[in-house]
Amino acid sequence: MRGSSESKTTSTLDKSLVSANAQFIGFALAVAVPCLTLLLNVLISSGRTADLRTHMDAHFDAFDARFDAQDRSLAEKLQRFEERIDARLARTERLLNLS
Repeated sequence: MRGSSESKTTSTLDKSLVSANAQFIGFALAVAVPCLTLLLNVLISSGRTADLRTHMDAHFDAFDARFDAQDRSLAEKLQRFEERIDARLARTERLLNLS
């Protein structure tokens, strides 16, 4: 009788260990899978962010180039305007004998 009682206790202990291991494995999977998924999404998103940053830098560089071209064009127009005003002022002074 004693052997049968010990085997029942051992059997119960084995079942509880198997149950505890199964619970631990289930818990580990429940925690690990979402963590790994989150990590993978972060890595993918960071790659996309770098692509977006590269695209935006190129866009802003083109934008800056357009503004630089407009700035040069306006400076040239202003220079020509100043030269015309100076010529008119010199002509007016000459006609009025102010100089």
